[in-house]
Amino acid sequence: MPRHCAAEDCSNSVWYSGRPVHTFPREPTLRKLWIRAARPSQPTWKPAKGACLCTEHFADEDYQRSPKLLESLGLPVKQLRLKPGVVPSLFTRKRKRERHSGAVEKRRRKEDHFTNDQFVPVILAKTGLKKLKPYAD
Repeated sequence: MPRHCAAEDCSNSVWYSGRPVHTFPREPTLRKLWIRAARPSQPTWKPAKGACLCTEHFADEDYQRSPKLLESLGLPVKQLRLKPGVVPSLFTRKRKRERHSGAVEKRRRKEDHFTNDQFVPVILAKTGLKKLKPYAD
């Protein structure tokens, strides 16, 4: 059995957590919907045998009995059953970082690059010098 929820960007531990988990359905159409919901950025991803999703990806109304009601009555929540045909719908997606941030930054630096003709008046004004000596190797 996997140790973590199979949903993208979810790191909830399912190993000995006491939380109910739901394995991917066997029915092909429903299974594809679960995969698409769990890993939208990886359309070719195939869940391993025993891969599961934690309860955080399902709404209370997705269950035959409300998990909150069972908890409030002190009944075990481990035996939650999903309604037939339910697809996980609750996901928090992390913002994707800019992939080429180094290249973008380099491009910005090139655009902001000053030529010597632009720099000299600024240096003279800030240092109080009247003239710059030419640089010799």
